[in-house]
Amino acid sequence: MSFLSKTISRFVLCALVAQMTAFFSPSWIFADTGTFNSSADAYISSGSPNANNGTGVIMDLITTRDGVVRFDTSSIPSGATITSATLSLVATAVGSATAIKNYGAHRILVDWTESTVTWNTPGSTAGTHFATSPIDTVAVSAVGSYSWNVTSDV
Repeated sequence: MSFLSKTISRFVLCALVAQMTAFFSPSWIFADTGTFNSSADAYISSGSPNANNGTGVIMDLITTRDGVVRFDTSSIPSGATITSATLSLVATAVGSATAIKNYGAHRILVDWTESTVTWNTPGSTAGTHFATSPIDTVAVSAVGSYSWNVTSDV
């Protein structure tokens, strides 16, 4: 994720909501919604590129810090078609209410774990370590809940 501005933003309560349509036979089609809480999350900092911040309960994000979030979606049935997926984060602090910060959600392209992730691992190179273009970008300007459309990544 790429974050702009020098004001502090804090995100907690990560959730992924996926609308799934599963096809089990030509005569039976059903839709179901699943909520997946994050299975791992941390923030990484270019100012401390080898530091691990995976044990905190808050992703403290500023210009030099990015957040990483992982979801275990293995319970989605084989053959299911995802019709929508939304990443929801709650901003608990945003600094200046007059400054709008644009937060982009990017797919991470390499494996990582909460206990070892740092700026250098998985890495900070766009196109190699994370997708160059964000799947969605949301303007954040106040405390509250925000959602990103991440359907194509689920």
